[in-house]
Amino acid sequence: MGAGLPFAIGAQIANPNKNVILIDGDGSFNMTLNDLATISEYNLPVKIMIMNDKRQQMVHVWQKLFFDNTFIATDNFNPNYVKLAESFGISSFLCDSSSDIKSSVELMLETKGPVLVEFKIEPDICLPLVAPGKNLDEMITDYSDVLPMEGIAPS
Repeated sequence: MGAGLPFAIGAQIANPNKNVILIDGDGSFNMTLNDLATISEYNLPVKIMIMNDKRQQMVHVWQKLFFDNTFIATDNFNPNYVKLAESFGISSFLCDSSSDIKSSVELMLETKGPVLVEFKIEPDICLPLVAPGKNLDEMITDYSDVLPMEGIAPS
């Protein structure tokens, strides 16, 4: 978490003739959003897709499943990502309807240079999930292992 944008920058510099696409959650993106300055300064054509559910969703799910619904610091107070990107001279737009996903992705891919697209999404459980104190070979990989959970359902 918090490594997507710097990794995308490195991948783009190492592969200048390739399309680099970052798919990042809002919480992760918030940790390194200052690197938009680097993308702008070097005009790196990274395509950034922010999945904005206004929440630290994996932590929220952990707190729901394993810590008796004790929620601490899982709601995000996010900037306006479109305006933020534009302040760095990066093309950007918002996708807030599922009917616009395909056209938004197409527009993102057609845009020359760097572009940021903010996708407003509904919080959902993200799998696989490793419970506290468990090993990777004990990870939860199926919704049926955690559902029904009020407020969290597969889409």
